[in-house]
Amino acid sequence: MPLIQKIAPRGIDINIDKLQVKLFDGLGWDSLPSVTYESNHRAYKNETSDGIIPEVYDGIKEYREVVFNDKIDASSFFLVDDSRSGESPFNTTVSVIFQLKLDKIFPNVTHRADEEAHADVLNILKTNQAGAKISSLVVGLSNVYSGLIVDTSKYNDMQPFHVFKVDMDVNYSNC
Repeated sequence: MPLIQKIAPRGIDINIDKLQVKLFDGLGWDSLPSVTYESNHRAYKNETSDGIIPEVYDGIKEYREVVFNDKIDASSFFLVDDSRSGESPFNTTVSVIFQLKLDKIFPNVTHRADEEAHADVLNILKTNQAGAKISSLVVGLSNVYSGLIVDTSKYNDMQPFHVFKVDMDVNYSNC
């Protein structure tokens, strides 16, 4: 599946683009046999009548929701905290959320491979050129999707499914 990047990124989106490419290339999930991986750029927290949902702008004046899609084995998207501190360079929290079918990503593992998924992502993020420093690893549906309206009755965090988030402190320039 695709690496879906933002066209002509500016500001924080430049940092997100670097992180996204590093993760996509480093994880290599798209090259696994029969695995579909969709790596999305920054999602926006869009308000609906039901609440706030994460959606990516598709470039054609439309938004697409990026929560778990059972037709995709692995997906990821980025969220940016609503507040940014300081003067340029600014500081904010950038989160990357992963939604996985562990049995597809780690087909030869006979146990729940959630820690393997965490380790793969964290090892890639430890060395990045995007001014990002890992601040936390978050698990549990209600924690990962905190502040968002996601129908968790359709999804669970039991084998083979796993959802987790990595929060990072990011310094960036808007110039």
